[in-house]
Amino acid sequence: NTMTSPSSSPASAASALEASTDSVGSVAAPPASSSSFSSSSSSSSGNGGALASAAAAGAAALGGPAAAVVNNILMASGLASPTSTSSSSQTGNNKKETASSVLSSFPSVILVDPEGCTHSFTLENIAKHEQNCGYAVVGCRYSAQCGRIRRMQADTHEAVCPFRPERCKHCQQDVPLQHMEEHERVLCGMFPVQCPKGCGIGSDTSSSSSSGALLIGSEGDDSGNGNVVMIRRADLDMHLKMHCPEQEVECLFVDQGCTKKLLRKDLKAHLSDEVVDHMQLMKRGYDEQLALMRTNFDSQMKTKDDRLKVIEKQVRDNETKVEWKVKNFSSLRKKSYLQSDKFTIAGFTWFIGFYTDGDNPDSRGYISIYLFLDVAHLPKGKSITLEYYLKFSNHRDPHESVKKEFKTTFPIKGGQGWGDRKALKNSILEQNGFLKDDVLHVEAEIAVKRIAWSV
Repeated sequence: NTMTSPSSSPASAASALEASTDSVGSVAAPPASSSSFSSSSSSSSGNGGALASAAAAGAAALGGPAAAVVNNILMASGLASPTSTSSSSQTGNNKKETASSVLSSFPSVILVDPEGCTHSFTLENIAKHEQNCGYAVVGCRYSAQCGRIRRMQADTHEAVCPFRPERCKHCQQDVPLQHMEEHERVLCGMFPVQCPKGCGIGSDTSSSSSSGALLIGSEGDDSGNGNVVMIRRADLDMHLKMHCPEQEVECLFVDQGCTKKLLRKDLKAHLSDEVVDHMQLMKRGYDEQLALMRTNFDSQMKTKDDRLKVIEKQVRDNETKVEWKVKNFSSLRKKSYLQSDKFTIAGFTWFIGFYTDGDNPDSRGYISIYLFLDVAHLPKGKSITLEYYLKFSNHRDPHESVKKEFKTTFPIKGGQGWGDRKALKNSILEQNGFLKDDVLHVEAEIAVKRIAWSV
């Protein structure tokens, strides 16, 4: 418990040495009977020996306990050894001047804690002692804001340290001691509180209850009128929202129009007494909802019909023409059936097909031609009405062309296409200009008249 500090002046150093002989916690000195110091010629030489001699002379000049202090310093430095001589006979002023001269040669002096440890030890034991010395200055382990304290006072300080973590007995969380009161009063979710409505309802912690509160203890109220149920603060909001009998609530039929507000404990009686009124409110509400649904449905259907009319008009204004040139007809006619490429109208897929020698015994010798709907790509719930014609063109005389007109709604029940089984005789086809360069020219013009969806 000593500190080393640069000396300010020889005079002050000398004064410090003189003062240290009687202060509490000073450096202990051996009995000042007749000990003085001389330089050890075997352990020092040169400037070190001169310094030791000067120090010994200064110690002799001071005499008494001060000499013992210098003796300890020199022995610790290895610059001197004790010797038995008589005390110096220098005067007081000469002693001080000599001590000041000696101490000015040292780079530092030993300053003593006036309230420090009074025990003395050899140098080899001092370090071990200081590790556990009660006078040692240490910091608070909980916060640097507490400043420095002596080791012997640490336990007493920590017992009342405002930064010491304290275990909350309710939530088992560690809270600084200075904040514990606020924690319990405001923050702790496990802290027991009373229902602000004074309902006095709780439940045992081992089971659930319709009250929604947990009974974590009970205590007498201020008036001494029995016990008051305590609820965990964390459960209080749910208790008030769902279970407290003294809480004001709305009727369960508020959405149907009941505007009454009453205490939860009176709700059951209200529901029982107002059954008829509540049923009437429900019926009125359902009627209003049904009327609104009907209005919305009608509005949606009208919107859809309007859109259909627009689409139908657009389709009617855009008639579709299809041309199909059957090349190498003489060789292809050996096949019983020929089909055009597919095309799309109004979201439906179509193609033209004809049978070269009729599609049944009654139509032998004729070409049977049809407009087919591709049912593999049929829009679900949708139907379409077409006006169209199928024509075999005559390249010699267009007026001799064979044109068959139809109006049909697709899809067709029991069939896929609509046309004419006896559209053109094969004998006429071969003789009257229907073939040019062995190409048969088939045309179609298709107009959409109506599109409908099934609901």
